[in-house]
Amino acid sequence: LEAINYILFKFPTSDKIYEAKVWREKIHIRMDNNETAITNLSKLVTDEKISGQDVVDANAMLTQAFVNTKQNDSAIVYLKKAVEGATVKEEKARYRFILAQLYESVGKPDSAQIFYNKVIEMKRKSPRRYVIQAEAKKVLFFDYEKGDTLVFNEKYQKLIDNRENRPFLDVLYHYKGVYYEKLDNTTLAEKN
Repeated sequence: LEAINYILFKFPTSDKIYEAKVWREKIHIRMDNNETAITNLSKLVTDEKISGQDVVDANAMLTQAFVNTKQNDSAIVYLKKAVEGATVKEEKARYRFILAQLYESVGKPDSAQIFYNKVIEMKRKSPRRYVIQAEAKKVLFFDYEKGDTLVFNEKYQKLIDNRENRPFLDVLYHYKGVYYEKLDNTTLAEKN
């Protein structure tokens, strides 16, 4: 923190000043000074001179501070801004996945499902781990009363049979077990 403050004090006209400010707030968050980080980052994201990746990083750090203080509704607002500004595909996928989780945590399953689907739609532009986790989460949103279980089973079995998904079989089988548990088939749930 002292080193970053020194940079901010000695080089206020540097082209890396906003990056340094974001790093200072990352340090505050690590030191559990979330309120300080929220105050400083809120000012930073409204600064008209900040742009590009610095805006994305500032919004993402603001999201983290709000999550740490259990203000998930506020976190969602800033993470949406980070998603909009993100240009790196992996980062965009990660933020969308986290956004879906945040929606899930505030009890908005429809919005969560939308963002899980956006991760899935990225296909190869998203790291496989996010796509598989998003596909697996569909088990939690499946309509067990009205949904077509045969189609769901076939699609899910294709995921399991796909060679590319071998490193993620634990996740897929776990959620398949959850699926059968929700169908009250404890034998198949335990098997999976």
